[in-house]
Amino acid sequence: MGNAVGNLVDYWNAIESTNFLCGAAIWDWVDQAIDTYTPDGRKYMGYGGDHGDWPNDGMFCMNGIMLPDLSPKPQYYEVKKVYQNVGVHATRDGKSLVIFNKNYFTPLDYDVTFRTELDGRTIAGGRLEGVSGLAPRDSVTLPFPTGECLMPDALTTIEFRLKQDMPWGKKGFVQMAEQIDMRDFKAPAARQDISLASAGRKPVSARQDSLGISVTGEGFEVRFDNATGNISTLTYAGKQLITEGNGPRLDALRAPTDNDNWAREAWFKNGLHCLAHHTQGTPAVQKNQDGTVTITCHILSQGTHEGTLQYRPGKAGRPYTAVREGRALTAGDFHFLSTVCYTVFPDGSITLASSIVSSDPSLVLPRLGYAMKLDRQYDRYTYYGRGPHNNYADRKTGSFVGLYESTVEQQFVNFPKPQSMGNREDVRWCALTDREGTGLLFVACDRMSASALPWSAMQMTLAAHPHELPRSDGNYLHLDCQVTGLGGNSCGQGGPLERDRVMGDRHQMKFIIRPVEHGDDMAARSRVTTALECPLTITRDRAGKVTITGDTKAARPGNIWYTVTTPTPKKTLAKARVHRPSGGPLTIDMREGGTVTAWYEGQEGQKTTVTYERVESVPVTVAYASSEEDPSGEVARNLVDGDPSTIWHTMYSITVPKFPHWIDFDCGEAKTIKGFTYLPRQDGGANGNIKGYRVQVSQDGKTWSGPVAEGEFENNLKEKRVLFAKPRQARYLRFTALSNQRGDDFASGAEFNVLAE
Repeated sequence: MGNAVGNLVDYWNAIESTNFLCGAAIWDWVDQAIDTYTPDGRKYMGYGGDHGDWPNDGMFCMNGIMLPDLSPKPQYYEVKKVYQNVGVHATRDGKSLVIFNKNYFTPLDYDVTFRTELDGRTIAGGRLEGVSGLAPRDSVTLPFPTGECLMPDALTTIEFRLKQDMPWGKKGFVQMAEQIDMRDFKAPAARQDISLASAGRKPVSARQDSLGISVTGEGFEVRFDNATGNISTLTYAGKQLITEGNGPRLDALRAPTDNDNWAREAWFKNGLHCLAHHTQGTPAVQKNQDGTVTITCHILSQGTHEGTLQYRPGKAGRPYTAVREGRALTAGDFHFLSTVCYTVFPDGSITLASSIVSSDPSLVLPRLGYAMKLDRQYDRYTYYGRGPHNNYADRKTGSFVGLYESTVEQQFVNFPKPQSMGNREDVRWCALTDREGTGLLFVACDRMSASALPWSAMQMTLAAHPHELPRSDGNYLHLDCQVTGLGGNSCGQGGPLERDRVMGDRHQMKFIIRPVEHGDDMAARSRVTTALECPLTITRDRAGKVTITGDTKAARPGNIWYTVTTPTPKKTLAKARVHRPSGGPLTIDMREGGTVTAWYEGQEGQKTTVTYERVESVPVTVAYASSEEDPSGEVARNLVDGDPSTIWHTMYSITVPKFPHWIDFDCGEAKTIKGFTYLPRQDGGANGNIKGYRVQVSQDGKTWSGPVAEGEFENNLKEKRVLFAKPRQARYLRFTALSNQRGDDFASGAEFNVLAE
């Protein structure tokens, strides 16, 4: 449905691994919608509920890989690629090609050609001999046709073209294709460090006032906001390219796709749609010997309030009508902490290096990176990455890396219900420019995901149809370190695979912003990198273990200095200690709470400090469960796995036991237990959410006390926290569900924690 077909290649790889598996059939070829008209005569593609029909299935009539007007959706190209009847890959040493005819009865009979590109330019090409006529189920190994194919960063595309007209295509039509990326076999070509690219220029100067920091150089000025830690304005050659308040800011929301129904409620509940950014302390300004200025900001990013999606009435596939504002989010709610280091170079280039952690490492995020808005005149979008169609981590094999150009408006896909679109994976660089070629170039220090659209994620979320989108107020550019895949939860295999999900744990991102003018060779200006490291990250797991991590992709990581202050004097390290990368991970036991401060050697002005409260919950295991849905993996141990996306559910596949249902938790040793927390399922379902409960404790797991707590939970998805009237000394805790919110016999939950003094 909608923007979909994630993980198709994973299905197909499994199917092709054996002769005893079949599947990956397409449910619908084309979306079903009706030409519908607004009162003023504008035509749009109407779906369930648009015609006063009841009952209706909303958007659930649009499950195809073609739009209702028979134009291809982006997933069409993935299906074409995955289903092709030829396999092409390079040998393990990257020196030869292996071509396999997947057909069981038909020889390969195509014109086979190759094209090798470097930085978007074709440097070699021609016919590939020795392939046409390859017998069914046979393979051939060939050397790469030219030496250019083996150059670092070279991209070689093998194409299989029709030799004659066929019902589905004319002679020369590319029936099948594959791309070989030399980066998979050898180190990329060296790029110039940005510090050398700007050498010889006059040093930049910095001026700080109560509102922000201004950094000026030859022909440019960039201003940073003290309150948010973001770039507030950026001016090159007298043109203000970033206007007040529209600079890069941490962002984690996408307009939910139809398949995001497994996770989207949690995104709004945790305030991803209304993030506000606040610096923690005053940004630090450091003038460097090479004429640059570094500004370090510690930023708290948190939603202002909970949100709840409001749906149009219907049985399924309902569009959203609004996001209802809930309670204000406070310190104990979901938030991000990031350390951002901006370094401004004399030629006007700016590096943004950040380390990002969240308060809930188990939360699945739709994306994570930086969003900004440029004026509408900067509507020429150029990028070097996967394309030309939008693609995602689990739907990108049909999108080859190349140099692509379009307008920002052309990035929009006319889905009957606007949703996440435009994403491009494995982007090396991208640029937004005006008609004269003036604008901004963004260079990934490795690879990034990027998208440019005329509307924000929230504007697309709230529009039920494309014609209901507001007039564009600018062009929105997203630069992400990672974007969650599409999966197939609306009518398929479920959410994306674990590897294709963005989790709320530690992330690092680094990119370079450069000005471009008319006549600039953007590919040449993108051949830069930086040796500057991402800031340190400090994280703590559920057991209280703190890990301090440096730049995970640094060629020569620096030494880390740190101090620790805890409530326990014996564990306090007031005197700074050094940790060398060769010594393995830097971990510290911080279960009792305290403050950790860390910095790279020689960079005392760029310290990262985090303070932790004492860990209340104790590690527990499940000793016994009266009922669990083992065939579906919805077992009791999911309650203590730290992952709210997994659930425990009482049995339903074989039989349906009646209440009460109980689970016994083992703390490992006697603890002074003071209460518990229960988190209802967060996967979009409400079946089994517990209402009535009772809690007992035991020293041996056999003899149980009377109730130490009992009552009823409110009917919502918030975590429930219950404290006993007085703490109890015990090793085991029994949690008994007595009823659920719907009145049937099921019980479920996402997480359960035992709280101890």
